[in-house]
Amino acid sequence: MTPLIAASASSTFGLVVVAGLLVAGYFLACAAYPFGKCRKCEGLGRHHSPGRAHWRNCKRCGGSGARVRIGRRVYMRLRGRERAGR
Repeated sequence: MTPLIAASASSTFGLVVVAGLLVAGYFLACAAYPFGKCRKCEGLGRHHSPGRAHWRNCKRCGGSGARVRIGRRVYMRLRGRERAGR
C-alpha cells in the first residue's frame, strides 16, 4: 500500500469518526433540550401587528415562542416506528 493511500484512508476514517461524534452529540442535545426558539418571533411568542400599534400572537408557534427541533422530530419518528414493530 502506498503512503498516499494509507494517509487518505486514515484521514477519511478520522473524518467519519468526528462526524459521527457530532451527530451523536446533536441527538443527545435534542433529547435533553427538545425545544428551540421560534424563528419568526425569536422566542417571544408575539409580534407587532402590521400597524405596530398592538401585539399579536405568533402564528407559527401559536404564542408559545417554542418550536420542536429537527433532531427531536427525527428521534420521535424513529421511536414511533420502533414501537410499531417496523
